[in-house]
Amino acid sequence: MLMFEVFTSVVVILPLLIVIAYFTLFERYLLATFQFRVGPDLWLMGLLQPIIDGVKLFLKQKVYSFS
Repeated sequence: MLMFEVFTSVVVILPLLIVIAYFTLFERYLLATFQFRVGPDLWLMGLLQPIIDGVKLFLKQKVYSFS
């Protein structure tokens, strides 16, 4: 039963995260159009940009303060 719950959670959450990432890409294009500049243009009109943003987020170093 636990495996089913985990599977359904992944099936719901993963597409939602992907849709949100590509809405962010659309927002970047829209803002670039409003400001008369070039938007995200990494690979095939910026389609890899959300993936690269996610990788960058997970690879960031954590900074701890000990004071």
